[in-house]
Amino acid sequence: QQQQQQQHVSFGEADFLPEDPNSPKAVYRQMVESRGEMEWRVFCSEGGNEYFVPVTQERIDGYSTEIVRAVMAGETIDAITKMTPDNATTNILMLCNKFGESVLHTACRYGRVDIIRHFLQLEEGGTLWCCDDYGRTPLHDACWTTTPNFELITLLLEQAPDLMVMGDIRGCIPLEYVPKKYWDLWKDFLRENQSSNWLLPRTVLHQRQTSRNPADEIVPSPVLVGPG
Repeated sequence: QQQQQQQHVSFGEADFLPEDPNSPKAVYRQMVESRGEMEWRVFCSEGGNEYFVPVTQERIDGYSTEIVRAVMAGETIDAITKMTPDNATTNILMLCNKFGESVLHTACRYGRVDIIRHFLQLEEGGTLWCCDDYGRTPLHDACWTTTPNFELITLLLEQAPDLMVMGDIRGCIPLEYVPKKYWDLWKDFLRENQSSNWLLPRTVLHQRQTSRNPADEIVPSPVLVGPG
């Protein structure tokens, strides 16, 4: 009888395997479970979109390839701000295409810490709680980079640590997007910061959950997809 082979699903540079005990996800899960007040669960973005800002026509109308290219090319904050339509009331980070992929997703993918910090802190309506139609959050893109940017990761987690347990439509959390060649760097980062109050979820994994979601809105309970 042939031994059944372990399934390996590849998506770009991400390595999606059944949980490897040496993976960043396994290290993070152990950190979560070591806290008595938390229970490990993964929340599926597809079933729990009530956690995230909706894709509206206003967000789509303000989006342009010009803005995206400027973010990718390293243009200044002033230059990018001038590309926003005059009548736009949406935070520039929230502008997105019809698939929900936002300027924020692009900024995370290209490590634009300056842009993210500026528009999150200095303009109204900025939030990290957005996802594309695949359920990927900005933290998924920040983990899915050619080189780890821990300044960016720290900024995101200080704002929304609960994103660490938000899975895409397959239930893959951001740490599962980390390329395998960077696992050791990521595990070092997690262990070095395990006592930081911004590394572990603040709301969604606590056993005594309230009805308040991480985005401070009253929503139904998210769909659970079980252990990752």
